[in-house]
Amino acid sequence: MKFQHPEQQKQNAKDMRDNPTPPEAILWNYLKKSQLNGLKFRRQQPIGKYIVDFLCCSKKIIIELDGGQHSENEKYDELRDKYLQSEGYQVIRIWNNEIYNNIEGVMQYLKDKTKSPTRKSEISTLPSREGNVDGIKIQCPAKINLTLKVTGKRPDGFHNIESIMQSISLYDYLTISAEPSEKFEITLAGNSTEIPYDERNLVHKASMLFVERTNLSPHKIDIYIEKNIPVSAGLAGGSTDAAGTLYGLNKIFNEPLSKQELHTLCAKLGSDLNFCLEGGRQMTSGRGEILKPLEFEEFSLSLIKPKNLGISAKEAYTKFSEKMKNNFQSQFGARDDFANDLEWAVIDDYEELKTIKKLYPKSVMSGSGSSYFSVNTEFAPTENYWTANNLKATAQGICVLN
Repeated sequence: MKFQHPEQQKQNAKDMRDNPTPPEAILWNYLKKSQLNGLKFRRQQPIGKYIVDFLCCSKKIIIELDGGQHSENEKYDELRDKYLQSEGYQVIRIWNNEIYNNIEGVMQYLKDKTKSPTRKSEISTLPSREGNVDGIKIQCPAKINLTLKVTGKRPDGFHNIESIMQSISLYDYLTISAEPSEKFEITLAGNSTEIPYDERNLVHKASMLFVERTNLSPHKIDIYIEKNIPVSAGLAGGSTDAAGTLYGLNKIFNEPLSKQELHTLCAKLGSDLNFCLEGGRQMTSGRGEILKPLEFEEFSLSLIKPKNLGISAKEAYTKFSEKMKNNFQSQFGARDDFANDLEWAVIDDYEELKTIKKLYPKSVMSGSGSSYFSVNTEFAPTENYWTANNLKATAQGICVLN
């Protein structure tokens, strides 16, 4: 190698080799055994100003693990990849959660990727794909948090959580079509007056991220959002639509991205998208982007939400931090009495939430609110409250509606 690295950088690389993250240790164990297509990899090696996770010197291939924790540093990651590619390296990114849940699939993916390494000269000339003019319809399920515990503040400003999430039979629907055009255009429309249909919408952001990642030829993309999931309700309405957009565009353009690449994009856009993509019942951790599948159980549930109250995740987590500092005691019990830490954090500040809890003591707030769910119980129609009774837990996430 042509690089001359300072001793401190070499020591940093050694320290990282001696203290691998769990996903790095798992993948390294498999790489040692399999030697992909006869290739030999080394761990934590300096390349210029960077330290890369796994390096094959003979073919100039780099494998990087991405857990979504760098979502706020997307431009940094892009600069890093461009630099490595400019030095002739092929960079393959793997999502951490796939290491935990689908290591055999990861190894097969790496075998396929390393059969004919992409050279630097090919990076900007990926084949174009024609979109589907007729379009497809994507079903995007809501989610509830059966439990939600905040486990600590992260250096990036987010909070670590442990939450059991469950997809339910309340759906938004996306109708997506694309046709060749002289330039990229993304047009949004829908049936709701509560969401923007421009670059502020996560659907628009997801579309842009997909376009940027896939190097598609110019297309006019039209997306119609049929909104049935309440807004600012803790039911992942925006997240499921964004995940559905990535999934749908990938289908329209003949799947240029693997499932794990879709998960990487999901983690860059938000904390709940990865779960929405998979659905079912999952133990989620990190910001919510790390998934561990749990055994699915059928049950019925109902939802209730104050019509004129929405609570942002930022507000809920801010209130949680404040009340932890002040040893807050809710009129409905201590923190440990709540299945959802964020309910404990916000309930005493809103009369509408207190009304729900008094009428239905066993109900639980979902996410950051303001929706509540109750298992095997119906909510009576109540003025100024939206209700949805007799919903079901579902085993499937985002899908094409046949």
